[in-house]
Amino acid sequence: TEPSRYAAAAQSRKLRVYGMPAAELMAMDPACLGERSIVIVSSLNGVMPEAVQALRWANEKGAFTIGTTAFPGTPIDQESGVSLIYQEARNAHPYTQMYGITLLLTFTILDVLEGNKLIERLPGQMENLDQLCAKAGECYGGEKLDEFIARFAHKNMIYVVGSGPNYANAYYLATCYLLEIQWMDASPINSAEFFHGCLEIADR
Repeated sequence: TEPSRYAAAAQSRKLRVYGMPAAELMAMDPACLGERSIVIVSSLNGVMPEAVQALRWANEKGAFTIGTTAFPGTPIDQESGVSLIYQEARNAHPYTQMYGITLLLTFTILDVLEGNKLIERLPGQMENLDQLCAKAGECYGGEKLDEFIARFAHKNMIYVVGSGPNYANAYYLATCYLLEIQWMDASPINSAEFFHGCLEIADR
C-alpha cells in the first residue's frame, strides 16, 4: 500500500522500494528483482487476476512473496510465501485493517534488515490513530457529510487532492468510490501538482 511504500522509501538506508499496480510490475520486469527481493501483493478479494499472476510471476523469479487479502482460502492467501489476512469491517481496529497490517509488516522488515527501531513506537501510534479516526467520524459525519454530498453530488468533475502517504486515500476515493462505484468523473491529484494546470479549471 502507498503509506507503507512511502514509509519504507523514507526510512530505509539500503533498500530499493517500489510501489505500483501488479500489471505494471510485470511489464517493467525490474532487473534487480530476484532471490534477494521481497514482493508484497495486495488484493482485497484475493482473486484479482493480475495480482494473482504477479504473485506467481514473482514466485517463479525466486522472490520472497507476501500476500495480503481479506479472504482466506483465495490464491493470494494460498500461493504466497507468507499470507496476512486483514479485516475490512468499518469498525475494525487499525491493527487489523490493510494499512495497519502492511505498516506493521513494513517496519518489522526495516527492523530486521536495518535495525530501524521505529516499530517500537508503532503500537502507541496505532492506538492514537484509532481514537483520531473515531473523532474524525464524529466531526465530519452526520449533517456535515450530508451537506458535502448535496454540494458535490452533481459536479461535472471532482479533484481529490492528497500527498505523501495520504495520496493513497485520494486515489482510492477518486478511482474506486467515485469513478467505479458512483460513476462520477473524478481524478486523484498530488497536492504538489495542483497548481500546475488543475487550478486553471477549478471552481473559484
